[in-house]
Amino acid sequence: MYCPQCKVEMNEKIGDYQYRQCGLDNVMLINVPMYECPTCKLEAPRIPNISDVHRRIAEQLIGKESVLDAKEIRFLRKELGLKEVELADYLGVDKVTVSRWETGASKMDASYDRLFRLFFVHKKTGTAPAALSLFKKVIAKETSVRPSEIVIRGESLQRAFA
Repeated sequence: MYCPQCKVEMNEKIGDYQYRQCGLDNVMLINVPMYECPTCKLEAPRIPNISDVHRRIAEQLIGKESVLDAKEIRFLRKELGLKEVELADYLGVDKVTVSRWETGASKMDASYDRLFRLFFVHKKTGTAPAALSLFKKVIAKETSVRPSEIVIRGESLQRAFA
């Protein structure tokens, strides 16, 4: 692979990469194959199966204890391939409400948070019982909790990097 900036061949290495391209600021890919430019030091992960990475991010978001934040709601909606208006129809709210959740203008309350997670798992797996098992713990109400970091280790993504 050639560096898009310097046009020189990039070196391969194993490293850590903060994966912001998914729309979340707290996703770290650990020990993943990467390319690094020897001139400008630009780094790029080699991720041939990005859908597996996104599936693992979604799993961690669905299992987190606190209410989903704006970026997490948007990520999960996009993973479902839905427009804001379509998600609004499924959840029984107005499109403006979904927009406010995704921009952070208002917070999703715990009831809609649970409903959205159940809906997500149902759409992805086709089964409601699998979704119910995710709610062993009560989802804590949001109280200015900083979102935890999502870590995905390269060793666990053998299918993604094979």
